[in-house]
Amino acid sequence: MSVEFIECVNKYIENNKNFTITIDKNGKLDNPKYGYIISITPLINIEMNTNKIIEYIVSNKSIKINGKNHKLYIGGWFDKGRLNTDISVVSKCKNEAIQIGKHCNQKAIYDLSKKEIINIKD
Repeated sequence: MSVEFIECVNKYIENNKNFTITIDKNGKLDNPKYGYIISITPLINIEMNTNKIIEYIVSNKSIKINGKNHKLYIGGWFDKGRLNTDISVVSKCKNEAIQIGKHCNQKAIYDLSKKEIINIKD
């Protein structure tokens, strides 16, 4: 497992900063600045704690959803001082992100560029 990846995630957590990050096959950190984040946690059958998520992402790297491979990310955000983490994917296409979100029974997706939540459930 990449020490740099773990240290980067821990740095975000220690500084109470929201994050979406992964490590590519060459060991390079990837922290997207645009696109739409979709939690895919319902598709992954593991305990959702930070270490297990990191292990899963490092081991699997991607997931096939609707016939297309998507890079796996660990997402973390703070709500009332409490850290929440999940496994997510990032899509550059809003419509694709909405479809993946619905497939994963999500209420919303997140627009990285605008830094806003987009509700997808009625």
